[in-house]
Amino acid sequence: MKKTVYDEKTNAKLEALKKQYKDKSLSREERAEALKEIARVTYAADPRPAVSVRKQAVTNAVLFFLDALVFGFIAVTDRAFRDSSAGNTLSIVLFSVILIFIVFFVIRTSRYKNEPDDELSRENKRKASLNAFLTLLIVVAVVGLVWFDILEKTFTLDSRNWLGFFCCLVFAYSGLSNAIFLYIDGKGETEEEE
Repeated sequence: MKKTVYDEKTNAKLEALKKQYKDKSLSREERAEALKEIARVTYAADPRPAVSVRKQAVTNAVLFFLDALVFGFIAVTDRAFRDSSAGNTLSIVLFSVILIFIVFFVIRTSRYKNEPDDELSRENKRKASLNAFLTLLIVVAVVGLVWFDILEKTFTLDSRNWLGFFCCLVFAYSGLSNAIFLYIDGKGETEEEE
């Protein structure tokens, strides 16, 4: 990663803030405030075009939901294509496509600077994270109830599909968290307008 070069005044301010952040005699809140100030100074000095917190959340939600779909599909189809070369080929193609998409996404987003979170967006992200966890927990419980009790199907979680399901859940949680953040943040903006 290439190091960004700032002017002398910005470098001096950043060095002072980094010393303050590393000073163990300060309280945790003071060090956290120094870290936030470092983020604000580097954001202001960065010449790249800015991306808002909402746009970050939209792109992250789309990326995480796509990742969850791919990993979920691989975990589910692994059982159907267990001894088939078609299943292995399909998994390799899906992994390759998602890897190319992620590389493209990272290269594209590195051209922009991310707007730092303010207090309201941090609080909204905390709420969204909790709501996403509860929503995902309820969805997993309902799907399990329907799958095992109503449809009376069985499912074996083995070493070949547990990683796919785990990654699917993690990406689904992250995508859901970003989507709920967008909903909460949008609801707050409409209330302000009224």
